[in-house]
Amino acid sequence: MTRRLAVLVALCLTSASQQASANDIIDFLRAVSGPQIPQHYGYQHPYAPAPRYRVPQSRFQQFPQQNRFQQVAPTPTVIQSGLSRRPVTVTRPRSSFTITFGNQGVVRPAVQPVIQPVIQPVPQPPILPPAPAPVRGSFAHLAHQYGHFVTCNVPRFAHVIVKDKDEMAPNAIPVTVAVRSPHLGRFRTCVEEVVYVEVWVPPCPLQRVRVSPCKTKIRLDYGRYEVDIVSRKGLIEIDYDN
Repeated sequence: MTRRLAVLVALCLTSASQQASANDIIDFLRAVSGPQIPQHYGYQHPYAPAPRYRVPQSRFQQFPQQNRFQQVAPTPTVIQSGLSRRPVTVTRPRSSFTITFGNQGVVRPAVQPVIQPVIQPVPQPPILPPAPAPVRGSFAHLAHQYGHFVTCNVPRFAHVIVKDKDEMAPNAIPVTVAVRSPHLGRFRTCVEEVVYVEVWVPPCPLQRVRVSPCKTKIRLDYGRYEVDIVSRKGLIEIDYDN
């Protein structure tokens, strides 16, 4: 009887040792594969019946004639349980990369050319030639020609002599006339200069203007009335005549 109990205890210890080894292998495989990733939240899993196994205890068959025991492998019994939800295991994606070693140089981006803004040339103002120097006996450089009436504001010559002022036309009006400077010498011997004097003329149209060849005498002809202007010896003489 004692021998039988010893055999039973040995068999039980052997079965427990085998079951612990199997559990260790399963735990190792789970650790290698990583934790399971459940399916996305909100997805409705279909219900399917999951079988549940009941493993009976090991039993032994006795052979009295041979004075021995033989272990009989247990037959699993399938017990149908209620509906259960099977978790869906999603395989974790695995990333891969490749490391390549070589003698390839560093690829640098091409240097973009610097685009300079186009500067439009500014046209230069035309270069005017200098005015020619005054020529003796020429009148081109004068602001006004001799005998012309001047309407702009100009300085008037101060050294003036007036003759026969009583023969001045009634209701006469003042005008400014351009005459030759009395400080000049004979005509064509010097550069011409112009001065301005004020005279009184009749309020009627001017018929004609006479200028002497030497440019020193000017006559304003109004028909019945005349005005003579003489420029000489540093003075300007104005003579009214009717």
